[in-house]
Amino acid sequence: MTRLVHSFLKTTGGWKFLLFIYLVCFVNLLIMQLLAPDGSLASSTCQLDCFWYTDIIRNGYASHPLLDDTLRMTQANWAFFPLYPMLSSALHRLMAIDVLHAALLVNIILWPVLIYLMYRDLLQRNVQLNPILYTLFMVLFPFNIWYTSQYSEGTFSLLLVCIFMALRQKRMALAALFCCLISLSRPTGFLSVLFITAWSFCYDLYRNRQSLSFTTLSDSLQKNLFLISAAGFGLSLYVLYLFHITGDGFAFSHIQIAWLRKFNWLPIQIINALPQKHERVFVLYLAAASFVLYRMFKQGWKLESCLMVFILLIATSTKLISVERFVFSNPFVMEFLAVAFATLSVRKQRVGLSCLFILHLIVIRLWFHGKYWFV
Repeated sequence: MTRLVHSFLKTTGGWKFLLFIYLVCFVNLLIMQLLAPDGSLASSTCQLDCFWYTDIIRNGYASHPLLDDTLRMTQANWAFFPLYPMLSSALHRLMAIDVLHAALLVNIILWPVLIYLMYRDLLQRNVQLNPILYTLFMVLFPFNIWYTSQYSEGTFSLLLVCIFMALRQKRMALAALFCCLISLSRPTGFLSVLFITAWSFCYDLYRNRQSLSFTTLSDSLQKNLFLISAAGFGLSLYVLYLFHITGDGFAFSHIQIAWLRKFNWLPIQIINALPQKHERVFVLYLAAASFVLYRMFKQGWKLESCLMVFILLIATSTKLISVERFVFSNPFVMEFLAVAFATLSVRKQRVGLSCLFILHLIVIRLWFHGKYWFV
């Protein structure tokens, strides 16, 4: 049966593969529904940052921090960028469904598309995997819980993959559009574009080092500044909006102090985390993430691994919390791990999928019951 499905997927168009991915994801959602403690998938998946996103969808961005909420005293929703709430709000209004379901539906739609695009991204690298094995690995991967919850992982990751694919195809206008949108998706969106364009410019210089000319330099500079301008335009829209409602265009950065986040060097963050009972595990996650990124770099994923190191340093500059979310739920890291998984023997793959399935169920149960040691 497996060989029959594999043959079918290899000989059919991409849309049928996408349909197969949606089918597997649908089965996964049914399992999650069965595990939901209150019988509602939408309310069970709504954890942590979901409060902020649903608050934005319902009430828009606040003009002042919360002063009457003892759990979130002086905190505000400015730290959460607008693209994901805007998409959720559009579904909420167009389909006349409640906010929780609308916010979840966005990721239910985007997650299979992202799995498909990651597969296409691998094909652009001349890496072809068994589509069934690849799909099962992605759906069962434990650190994809944020793609089936009310989080912005789906929008950010989808746009990041689209930027890379558009740049490989030299479709600069499309890449610029994605750069603009990713700057509206998360705080690291604009910074990611800056890193990608700096890498691209240096790579152009290195590639043409033997015949470097003013024209070559000018073309590369123009191309990359175009992408930076597009990303800057997206970020400036949010900055101007925040300035309009709060008088502080960079309130999304300044409000981080309410979460007790202060800049410090990574070694200091590690030293500070070790005595903390609930933060020691993130030191282990940091070590595991560093090892994976090192392996990525050694095996030729140089831009992707360096970009992830850059994002990791930004994410850990204030606290180690969520370090594994930023790394192991990143699409390029998941691609790399899927390729590594595909190199195992058939027997090890079967055992691995069984282990992933068990871990997947455990993570879902932990998430549904508010156990946040892995986020």
